[in-house]
Amino acid sequence: MKKLVGLVFLLFLFALIGHTPQVSAETRQDRQSPRPAERSLEKNTNKDTSVKKTQANAEKCQMIAERLEYVVSKYEANQQRHQTIYQQMKSRIQSIITKLKAQGQNVTELEADAKELDAKIAQLQTETSAAITQLREVKTKVCDSKGDVKDELKAAREKLQNVQKNTQDVRQLYQKEIKKEVQGLKNERHTPKPVTSSSTTHSNQ
Repeated sequence: MKKLVGLVFLLFLFALIGHTPQVSAETRQDRQSPRPAERSLEKNTNKDTSVKKTQANAEKCQMIAERLEYVVSKYEANQQRHQTIYQQMKSRIQSIITKLKAQGQNVTELEADAKELDAKIAQLQTETSAAITQLREVKTKVCDSKGDVKDELKAAREKLQNVQKNTQDVRQLYQKEIKKEVQGLKNERHTPKPVTSSSTTHSNQ
């Protein structure tokens, strides 16, 4: 009887020993693998980071779009204002030319400068419209994740630089050339003509 009890105890002990490593391995595997709660927390953290990054990009592109809209609105207002000023300028010059011609003044050089001014103004208006159009195209693409607007923005910036340069050219042509010529013709008109010898002899007789 004692031998039977001892045999049963040994079999139970062997079974327990044989099962223990399997339990330990499963326990280590459970410790090494992320638990469902941990995996869910990590997934949520990555999702929050992605959402924040998307929001930051959206805010950045919105800020750029608003800045571009401000620049476009500014140049559109300047274009309308300059068109009015240039039209008044051209009308005033043409009126002066007509008046000086009627008085017998030589206005050939003034007419040539007036034509040059007309050409510069037309070129300026064309380039301003082109720059505004390019800026509007950049504005529509700046928030497009698939679009790269660096080259287009650079081209628009170059157009705006040309607009500024041509605006300065128009101003200088009017201030330094046309106004100077008009004033010179007016002074010439008011300068008394010298008395000739024939006229002096005729008056003495």
